[in-house]
Amino acid sequence: QTGGAIQHAATVSIARTDDVVRGTYRLRLDVKKEVRLSRFIIFQIGADNFVLEIDRMVQILRYAKPRAIPNAPAFIEGIIIWENLVIPVVNLQARLYPGTPETFPKPKVFIVRLDALNIGFKVGNVFKLITVEEQQVLPPPPALAGMVVDYIKGVVQHEGNIYLFLDLEKTLTSEDKRALQ
Repeated sequence: QTGGAIQHAATVSIARTDDVVRGTYRLRLDVKKEVRLSRFIIFQIGADNFVLEIDRMVQILRYAKPRAIPNAPAFIEGIIIWENLVIPVVNLQARLYPGTPETFPKPKVFIVRLDALNIGFKVGNVFKLITVEEQQVLPPPPALAGMVVDYIKGVVQHEGNIYLFLDLEKTLTSEDKRALQ
């Protein structure tokens, strides 16, 4: 393993005896293939399952109701204190699916570093960590380009399932980020 990649090596040997020449010919072929791996966490928002790169995450917390902020946008639930830092909490379901009821009894908060900010993102169920090869991470379909769903970074295939690869940074506008500072 080198960095975030694993090198696969295979050696193939072919031996052949030829009656005409009366000799053995050997062919040795070394094949090396570098495989890049990415680690993701699978989680749920509304009825959809998403993945997020684990290296973007600082911490996963149990959800505790944040302290509300007067006049904040509806998708900002409030603030929490984590390791002596004031962290704003964004409700991803309210941000991505406004007006849909939340049905998760034990939500979680992902603490993620975006630019110079630590931001909490409230999500529903958190399922598991997965490791996938880079060819399992596909770009979003061109039909979505320029639509309101530019927060979809791609699609990840894993064990027969398809997950939406969420770009948390694009779930917030630059105006939202300024308000959270």
